[in-house]
Order: sequence, then structure tokens, then C-alpha cells
Amino acid sequence: MILEIIYTMLGPWSRTFVAWTITNPVPIGTFFTTLLAFFAAGKWQLKRIEDRTKSMVIEAGREALGENPQITAKVLFEKLHPEWEKMLRETAWFIPHRFELWPIPAAPQAVSERINFNSAWLGEYLWENGIKIRGGKPKKKSKQE
Repeated sequence: MILEIIYTMLGPWSRTFVAWTITNPVPIGTFFTTLLAFFAAGKWQLKRIEDRTKSMVIEAGREALGENPQITAKVLFEKLHPEWEKMLRETAWFIPHRFELWPIPAAPQAVSERINFNSAWLGEYLWENGIKIRGGKPKKKSKQE
């Protein structure tokens, strides 16, 4: 009964395809296992990038404030970005796409969009961790949010 409904919904080739998948579970299982492995590896690499980025930002923020107490978040971001790109190339090969259905190369632009790595985030993150940097004070959230 349920298979007949599925056959009707999927069209004329559905009977052949569904019958093939039922009689050959190994290729289907292999495909989904491989997809799951790529998904898990991409999530792990993205988490590792986030952790390393946060520790790099804290360390660079402390050093920069020691050298120049008037440094701004934007200047620190521009100073830190080449080091971050180098770390990125050494840390990850791919990350999940924003829909998390397939992997994409861990290019600096894609990763920075995915983890929201920009000068505003850098300043706010440093401020939240007790490193008061110019241009980093978090924006106050309204009660409606």
C-alpha cells in the first residue's frame, strides 16, 4: 500500500529505482555513510577553525594593547587577517556549506562569512573577554529582541 503511493508520487521510473534500492542496500548505505563522514569532518574542521580563531584573537588583542593602547578593532583585524588566513590553510580543507548538505573548500571568504569573522565581531569578542579595545564595545540590545 505505502509502496504503491510512493510509486504514484515519484512517477514511472520510481518502481525500478525503489526496487533497485531495496535489493541493493550496500551502494545506498555506502553513499550515505560517505556523506555522513564528510558532514562530520566538515563540522569538526569548522569547530576547530572557530576555536583557533578565538584563541588567536585573544592572544593578538593582548599583544596589540600592550604595544599600542589606542589600537582600534579595525586596525587589529587588518593586522590579524593575514595570520588568520595562514592558520586557515593549515587547519582545514573543507567546511559544510551554509545549508550543510555538501562540503565546500575552506576558502578565507567562505569561512569568514560562515563564522562571521570581521572587525565588528573581533572588537565585540575582545570586549566580552575583558580586553577593552576601541571600536569593540558591544551594541546594546533592545528589549524587543
